[in-house]
Amino acid sequence: MNLTDLFPKLTDENHEITSLRTIKYNCIAWAARNTDRWWQPGVYWPIESSRDDHGMGNVVAAFKSHGYEECDDGEPEEGFEKLALYGSAMMYTHAARQLPDGRWTK
Repeated sequence: MNLTDLFPKLTDENHEITSLRTIKYNCIAWAARNTDRWWQPGVYWPIESSRDDHGMGNVVAAFKSHGYEECDDGEPEEGFEKLALYGSAMMYTHAARQLPDGRWTK
């Protein structure tokens, strides 16, 4: 499966691959600035959680435990680091961290 299957609006013009895939950490860990471990319930999770809970509520709670708060938009704000969390009630699928210039790293 290629990236455009997962992200249909992705084009050569709107993204840049800056590193190869790794089994050391995933996008959830990357968004949390933790590239030393794979973040997943049952593997490593920063809060008490069922190993089977992969829902958005659980990933939101994990980031809240690291001081993040929910916000309404993806506009850059000086002094704040924003994340975009993707998924559904059943399962989170991706996370990205906003760079100071408004671009996203994932």
